[in-house]
Amino acid sequence: MARDGNGNFSLPYPDFVSGTTIVSSEVDSNNSDIATALTQSVAVDGQSVITGDLPMATFKFTGLGAGSAAGHSVRYEQVLLLAGGSITGPVGYTSADLTLSSGAATGTASRHNIKAESGTEDDLDTLTATNYADGDIVYLHADTGDTIYVTTAGNFAQPCLLDESHDTAFIYDGTNSKFEALAHGWVKLDSQSPSAATEADFTKGIGTAYDVYAAVFTDLITTTDGSDLYARMYDATLAAWQADASDYRHSSVVLDDSAGDYAAQSKTVTLSTAIVVAEGVSDTAGDGINGIMYLTNPGTAAGNKLSWNDLSYMNSAGSIAMVNGVGRYVAAANAVSGLRILPSADNITGKIELYGLRK
Repeated sequence: MARDGNGNFSLPYPDFVSGTTIVSSEVDSNNSDIATALTQSVAVDGQSVITGDLPMATFKFTGLGAGSAAGHSVRYEQVLLLAGGSITGPVGYTSADLTLSSGAATGTASRHNIKAESGTEDDLDTLTATNYADGDIVYLHADTGDTIYVTTAGNFAQPCLLDESHDTAFIYDGTNSKFEALAHGWVKLDSQSPSAATEADFTKGIGTAYDVYAAVFTDLITTTDGSDLYARMYDATLAAWQADASDYRHSSVVLDDSAGDYAAQSKTVTLSTAIVVAEGVSDTAGDGINGIMYLTNPGTAAGNKLSWNDLSYMNSAGSIAMVNGVGRYVAAANAVSGLRILPSADNITGKIELYGLRK
């Protein structure tokens, strides 16, 4: 027997003694066992066919080629889904730091931490595609404390905001040389936390990449008690924020509990300098506006741009208020590429996040 069942090899006959006669049958037996043991070993050039399970005793296969067809082994970074299991850490990918340079970065089909070129805010326009094949997936997230906007100025198909806490997955479309975001449904495009700010402008990602946009308000207050909250739009053709007296129309239904029961007030303004989103907003933290304002098809030139909102807050009189409103930009049938949130007087404080509903 060439091996003992545990992989150990020993000759069937002991070492030959100098000056004694060698027995040919013993030599032949030793040589036969050596030949058998070599045959049972794995040739490094791929000639050998494995004939049994290989117990790895917690050791790893390293330097494994990436699987590319049915029946191939896969590397750790190729594992995307697990049935009944879990992976700790980033799913399937080794993290690599990429620092932006003029909006471009060079990576591989793995997980990358994107750093701003300078400061803490930057645009990611292009991910160099020379290292990617059609169907490759890459995970991106922002470096700690950085705000990274993915734009469509380069080879990304949709804009989005990279989060430092979560990975965003992109798949490379080799036919169109574009990276497509794998996220479906609502995709975060921007997040702002104005603090005693005159306005909050959202210009990242608003266009034709998404059908519907949503501005989500969290405890948004005005620094002057009783101020109203306005919305204005940026006309892409006129290249300016629009604030003339006849640029907008809006209408709303306001419910509040000032009379003990909810009392409804219907308000319609034919033409104005802004869409009135909410009236009589409190200046007390915790009583601010919570809710959503939607914007449909801003990137199309045809038709007026419609918004509608569903908000709740404590108003300046201390009553619970709920507003359902609609508004339109009616100055011109041009594409809109920005949304501005501002108070009627002084400043705003709180949080506003912008999302796009993917086509």
